[in-house]
Amino acid sequence: MNESKPISDYDNAIQALDAIAKLEADWDGLGSIKPTEDCLMAAWSYMRKVRDNPHLSVPVRILPSPQGTICFEWFNGKIRSEAEFVDGRAIEWMVTTPGIQSRFWNETVP
Repeated sequence: MNESKPISDYDNAIQALDAIAKLEADWDGLGSIKPTEDCLMAAWSYMRKVRDNPHLSVPVRILPSPQGTICFEWFNGKIRSEAEFVDGRAIEWMVTTPGIQSRFWNETVP
């Protein structure tokens, strides 16, 4: 899995999620947790929202975390947004802008 390759469209994003779904425990060789089914389902659900809503954009990167969560990243100039699917019920959001305090909030997955 090439974690640094930017994602260009919806189909590439789904392929990235499919690749993450195939990871096993210790996928990084450092004792990582296999991505949980709940996180995967929530991430796929969010991608369906992206597909159906022209106001939402495809993440630039989709990454597994060693803790078994899934992270989506977007960049808009110097602004970086991240959504971390921590389980099937919550998304933890972060937005960082240079010179401004970072914002954090949680969203419940319907």
